[in-house]
Amino acid sequence: MFRNWTISVNNQRHSDRVAFMRPISYEMSAWPEHKRHAFPLGQALSLNISSSGILLLSDVGLDVQQVLKIFIPSVLDKGLTPILAAVRWARPIPFDTINRLYFSGLKFII
Repeated sequence: MFRNWTISVNNQRHSDRVAFMRPISYEMSAWPEHKRHAFPLGQALSLNISSSGILLLSDVGLDVQQVLKIFIPSVLDKGLTPILAAVRWARPIPFDTINRLYFSGLKFII
């Protein structure tokens, strides 16, 4: 069972993306009313990163425009760099009907 994903052609920059598969921790700065009792900390897997954002795979559907504090692993000092990011889009994986995994595109807030 595949869901229909609409693909729009626009002026997005895709050329500066690089593969970046790392576990990412995040904190939600504010919870939507219907998710108020969920855990404020989460884990996701990053799939790629660019100078302006990051693509995450998670088991939680994030809300568009939600602001997260994400902790990106630093290569140089083996620490975590906290960055604010806004969820620009979120979609369930179309072929995953059991585990409910989601893709989320986040834009860094600078």
